[in-house]
Amino acid sequence: MINERVKYTASTKWATISTANSNLDGTGSISSVITGASNGTFVKSVIIKALGNTTRGIVRIYIMPFAGGAKGIAYLLTEVNIPAVTQSSKTHSFSTIVNIGYTLKSGDILYASTEKADTFYVIAEGLNWAY
Repeated sequence: MINERVKYTASTKWATISTANSNLDGTGSISSVITGASNGTFVKSVIIKALGNTTRGIVRIYIMPFAGGAKGIAYLLTEVNIPAVTQSSKTHSFSTIVNIGYTLKSGDILYASTEKADTFYVIAEGLNWAY
């Protein structure tokens, strides 16, 4: 693969999270957002968008390395503070973009969870590598 041109294909994946999970170790209710493609996937950023009112809490992003087809150990990559927001005609629901800059190897999975039982879309902006 030396001296071969790398091509990138956009890979935008998303998940809805809404089950309260206060665990920091990747156990409990976590949702798969994006999986590393056969040559790997660069996760540029993650967009977190509330689908309604929010209470003060945290959304957590995890990486789970591929473990021979079995669910392995999830590693906490980052936590995003969520403020209390009551949406109205003048106040939009919470949203943020988190720069990730992490490369998933083939089969690695990016997961997300929410500390409170608020509902969020978690959208991963990725680029799949091809040679």
